[in-house]
Amino acid sequence: MGYIMKIIRGIGKIIFVLVITFILLECVLRLIGTVYTLKKARLYQDAEKGTPHSIKILAVGESTTGGLWIENRSYPIQLQEKMNAYYKCQSCIKVDEFDLSGGNTSSTLANLPNAMIEHQPDIVIIMAGFNDAYFYAYNVDLQILEKNFKKNPLLYRIYLHLAPIIDEIRILRVAKLIYTSFVFPQDRYLDLVETIYRHGKVTQARLEFGDVHRDFIARNTEQNLKKMIDVVKVNGALPILMTYHTGWVNEKIRDAAKQTGTLLIDNEPVFRKLPNYSDYIFETDHWHPNEKGYALIVQNILNFFIKEKLIKLK
Repeated sequence: MGYIMKIIRGIGKIIFVLVITFILLECVLRLIGTVYTLKKARLYQDAEKGTPHSIKILAVGESTTGGLWIENRSYPIQLQEKMNAYYKCQSCIKVDEFDLSGGNTSSTLANLPNAMIEHQPDIVIIMAGFNDAYFYAYNVDLQILEKNFKKNPLLYRIYLHLAPIIDEIRILRVAKLIYTSFVFPQDRYLDLVETIYRHGKVTQARLEFGDVHRDFIARNTEQNLKKMIDVVKVNGALPILMTYHTGWVNEKIRDAAKQTGTLLIDNEPVFRKLPNYSDYIFETDHWHPNEKGYALIVQNILNFFIKEKLIKLK
């Protein structure tokens, strides 16, 4: 009996040491993350920003922001022209673009801190999330789940339930990245385009996986939007979320805005009122706005800025 108790006490000590080590490592990783974030913020704050006589706006998103097929008439370009005309100045308002064509909220979030430093905006308009359903670049969780979806059902089910917990614990996030670096040795962040897409279309396997995991993807999208808002705020700029003209993700964009108290520009109601919606989007994919569609979005943004009195020039 004494021998068994001795073993139990020994195991207890080992568990205690492991728990303390785990907690200390978690604290160290969180401290490193905080220092890194503050350092990034310092770089941004030290950069030259807009003067009282000028405003810098950064439009964040993917091809819908970049203006696929009409890059020279994208909404950011039209917005700069419209705002400078309304406020009667030649170049007092500058609108830059940070768009990752085909990107999702994970890839946008990963690159947003550097974009903030590069562009040094006063206001950031974020319209992102539509591609999250079927494009998983930089999204380690979805890549792991998809890889094990049918090959390893047990591992898949375990990870599906643990993923939200893992994302909140730094040590487990590091372990996840290490695991992924071995599973996807070519680049743990990039989507496996060659095996997922054929002639620009998503394969049936990806469509099936995306549809089954729509709720998981939606939660991930909302979390990423909230993290983007934090990045913008940490760097001293004003975040504004903006919905697409239509799409499944608009509900999550509204939820993220409401839960964080972030300003929201809602484009969907404007397009819903149109009697001839198809005249404002490209027939090529029945999705991306054409020049007329972007003009509607720009007018909606300008109306919002005027209503909220966001532009104050001396």
